[in-house]
Amino acid sequence: MGDFDGDGFDDLLLDGCVLLRNEGGTRFADVTGRSGLVAAWSRGGIWADLDNDGRLDIVQAAAQSLRIYRNAGEGVFEDATARFGADAPLPAPPDGLGAADYDGDGWVDLYVACYETQIGEGAPHVLLRNERGTRLLDVSEGAGIRGVPPRSGRGVAWADFDDDGDMDCFVSNYRLHPNFLWRNRGDGTFEEVAAALEVQGIGVPQPMYGHTIGSAWGDIDGDGDLDLLCANLAHPRYLAFSDPTALFLQERGADGARRFRDVQPRSGIAFEETHSDPSLVDYDNDGEMDAFLTSTYEACPSFLYRNMGTGGEGIPRLRPVTWRAGVVTHDGWGHAWFDLENDGDLDLVVASRTDGVRLFRNGGVSGHRSVTVRLEGDGRVVNRAAIGCRVTVTCGERSWVREVASGRGTTSGDTFCVHVGLGKATGEATATVRWTDGLVESFPVPEDGRLAVRRAVRRAPGD
Repeated sequence: MGDFDGDGFDDLLLDGCVLLRNEGGTRFADVTGRSGLVAAWSRGGIWADLDNDGRLDIVQAAAQSLRIYRNAGEGVFEDATARFGADAPLPAPPDGLGAADYDGDGWVDLYVACYETQIGEGAPHVLLRNERGTRLLDVSEGAGIRGVPPRSGRGVAWADFDDDGDMDCFVSNYRLHPNFLWRNRGDGTFEEVAAALEVQGIGVPQPMYGHTIGSAWGDIDGDGDLDLLCANLAHPRYLAFSDPTALFLQERGADGARRFRDVQPRSGIAFEETHSDPSLVDYDNDGEMDAFLTSTYEACPSFLYRNMGTGGEGIPRLRPVTWRAGVVTHDGWGHAWFDLENDGDLDLVVASRTDGVRLFRNGGVSGHRSVTVRLEGDGRVVNRAAIGCRVTVTCGERSWVREVASGRGTTSGDTFCVHVGLGKATGEATATVRWTDGLVESFPVPEDGRLAVRRAVRRAPGD
């Protein structure tokens, strides 16, 4: 989801090559034909403003390479793949895409999770640094991304999980390969810490891990730091050496060190053989983040879990509500959350190979408030789409943490607007924004719960 035409309503990009314009929250119009997009086989696409002109561009995962479509305005996209130097073949088909400004220069960069050269043979992944909107430079070697064995990558999810002000990257790997968690050192390089923080997978017996398809970050236990939901395909007959879906809560040890703990068996998330694309959002605006997971394979249903609050040991209590909520799909893959009508609650679109594309409108919950924050960077020190910026909403004695992201799961992407449910909390709400350049600003939230903030332009000497 992304507002490519700047009218305030999120539009829908399907498979990186079909463009549906949101007509004021009333319907979607297929504008692919006049947009300049070429209908071609692809593995998905994400939105990112690569040239900081205030218009969202498209990054498409094509058969063996990337394809960049620059938003030229007036609903037209131009093929800028060669201009950005992104037309070189990748080591293997790209399956996962994620955008973030990892080096803090104000321009979003790309991580490309390549799948495999042949079944079971992983491929090197690629980190592309954005050279101020002129080209995408492969810095995989120098940044340390090539310092690990090749893995079958399927999903990319950027987040500042350690809250140190720079973007880290979790990569979902398939074929029983361990997952990656790239911790940003802040000097242009990364260290792989998945094993140290116990999110690479169980790995018992060694060296078997999981078939992770997609993953999502979010503060599901409400303690102010980001947790991680990993959707794993796990055949029952192979569970002795294949990880099921995991819900990793981030915690601090007595020494202050961060660690993750898998609480899936006690959280209420039931075993499902073919989980694929996960997300963490507050769909009912009660102040607790809920979970949604699609499931691939024919006749396998999706799952919506409502968060009933934390129980013993701070573990979220998740209750299945898929059928009651009316969001049943089968053989699902990608999905996205957004506010169709800008009415303050999140709606859901799911892509299924057997049920087609399904759009579920959220009827809302009476008495539950929400806050929607739309951010815009200055295009100089903060990227225009504000990807990677963190928003903390405070109302009464509670606070909620969210980040703007481009890409999660397996090349899916939710709205760029920050959405926070307040439940029945009363009183004034405040939104505190931490921009990617480190500036922190606080703003009162209007009574209607909608706030738009642009980063003030910081000018260099002589401008």
